[in-house]
Amino acid sequence: MFVPVFTTSRASRNILIIRLSFLALFILLMPIALIYDYYEKNAKLQKEINDKIRCSVINYEGEVDVQNGGKKVKSLKNYSFLDNHLFKTGNQSNVEIEMSFGNSVKMYPNSELTAKPSLYDKDNLSKPNIKEAHIELKNGEITFETDGRREGKGNLIVEVSDLKITALSGLFKVIYDKESDEGKIIVKRGSVITNKKDLKNNNIEVSAFFGLFFEKGEVKGIRQISFIDYDWK
Repeated sequence: MFVPVFTTSRASRNILIIRLSFLALFILLMPIALIYDYYEKNAKLQKEINDKIRCSVINYEGEVDVQNGGKKVKSLKNYSFLDNHLFKTGNQSNVEIEMSFGNSVKMYPNSELTAKPSLYDKDNLSKPNIKEAHIELKNGEITFETDGRREGKGNLIVEVSDLKITALSGLFKVIYDKESDEGKIIVKRGSVITNKKDLKNNNIEVSAFFGLFFEKGEVKGIRQISFIDYDWK
């Protein structure tokens, strides 16, 4: 009995091999493309977050000592940062820092603070849940200005002595003497919430034209003040 035998030409076999090769290459490259797209998307999200939380030195006069992890920053011109920095001013120096969300901090002579940019959820860059920036005032005088763009959320947190100050909006000043462990919070515009660092529900609101006075981490009183007695420049 005759049995037909089907054969393919050499050209057809070559075309089939080429097609299979392209298919195999596509299968191999597809995960690489997906990985590249993932990292490209994350890089874009990371840049957007960095732009929001980045802190910058926007003005300074005199000699200002700035350290990053124990290393001295050589130049403050156009300087910005995304991690904690220690700032110290001398007898005739001052510096102004723009913190996250456009909040500004001005240090006066003989002051010391640690500027801490906002933290966020690094495992979920699409919903990073950016927190408030922190300022740890160690000594001296500082003026803060916040613009309230966080829609009711805290714009900035200031830690001084054993107190935590949450800035909602406005213009206020903190003066602290480390040696005596006493100081005051003066509000010119807007309001701030003050409480002990370890107590979340013991809030004290200080509004415009009032000052809160504290000693050794304890609130000593709140009274009306004249803001013209203080330097707001």
